[in-house]
Amino acid sequence: SGPWPTLYFSELHYNPASVQGSDSEFEFLELYNPDSSAVDLEGWSLSEGLSFTFPSGAVIDAGGFVVVTAHAVTYSGLGYPVYDWGSGGLHNSGELLALRAPDGQVVESVTYSDSGDWDGAPDGLGPSLERLFLSGDPSSPDQWSASINVGGTPGAINSLWVD
Repeated sequence: SGPWPTLYFSELHYNPASVQGSDSEFEFLELYNPDSSAVDLEGWSLSEGLSFTFPSGAVIDAGGFVVVTAHAVTYSGLGYPVYDWGSGGLHNSGELLALRAPDGQVVESVTYSDSGDWDGAPDGLGPSLERLFLSGDPSSPDQWSASINVGGTPGAINSLWVD
């Protein structure tokens, strides 16, 4: 086991706008692999707010993204890997999300919110919450901002990427 490659939560669409559709169809989170090698995701899991384990054959390409969503059909066929987390969803008021390697080690975690210093636009107004920096505390509001695009940029570089 380990050392494990570092993967990042890069985008959260936790409360899509009503005009986009229901939360259960359009919520997603995105993971990013900045490494120069692909990562086999079999056995990796999301825990805390969601419970999901990546299946056999799941891979995140070098410099690539994967999208995990409540309704994979919404985002499938668009040129990036999409996985369905099954049941549950992302809390509209915020929560802790953790990405665990196959041995259970937390590789990345983030606690997001819809209040305080967090950008309020992703909370039902259309944008997603996009990560700006890979360095620093991922649970700090200044690491994140509302996407320029309604619905965000699933499976693609963020509209406001700084790092």
